[in-house]
Amino acid sequence: MLIPFIMLALMGAVPQNPGSVPHALYLSVVQIDHQGPGTDTQVLIKVFSNDLEDVIRAAYPEQYLAAQPPTFCTANKVAIGQYFQSKLRFDVNGTDRELSFLRGEWENEVYWLHFKLRVPEAWRSLSVQASHFMEIFSTQSNVIQVKYLAERRFARLTRESDTVEFEF
Repeated sequence: MLIPFIMLALMGAVPQNPGSVPHALYLSVVQIDHQGPGTDTQVLIKVFSNDLEDVIRAAYPEQYLAAQPPTFCTANKVAIGQYFQSKLRFDVNGTDRELSFLRGEWENEVYWLHFKLRVPEAWRSLSVQASHFMEIFSTQSNVIQVKYLAERRFARLTRESDTVEFEF
C-alpha cells in the first residue's frame, strides 16, 4: 500500500487552480486488481485532472467537450475510452485483452478512471504497455500496481521503457 500513499502525497503538490501553472511532476498510477478465474479485472487509473484534459483535447480536438471537472469524464467518455484503449494495452497469457472505460470521478485535482478488463482464466503472464500521456509530457511516469490473488507486483514505466511483463 506504499504506492497509493506516495501518490497521494505527490498529488497534493498540484496547484489548486488547474491549468494555471504547469506542474513539474507528470505521474499516473495504474492499479490492476484481479481476484481470480471467472472474474473481471478492475483497472483504476489516477491522473492529474489538467493532464487528462490537455491530452484528450490534443488527441481528439473534434470530439473534445470543455466541461467542469466534476462532469468532464461523462462529457468526454467516448474520447477517454478510445484514448486509453490505444495507449494502455494488456496481454494476458499471450492474448491481447480489450479495456472498457466505465466512468471517471474527480477528487482534489485528480481523476480516478475506472475500467474493466475481461480476463476469464487464471493468469500465467501479464504484459502491460502504458504509454498514456507520454506523447505530450516527455517526463511522464506511469506506476503499475498489480494485485493478482494474494500477490502484489509493481513497476515504473517511462517513455524509454513503456512495457513490463509479470510471470505468475
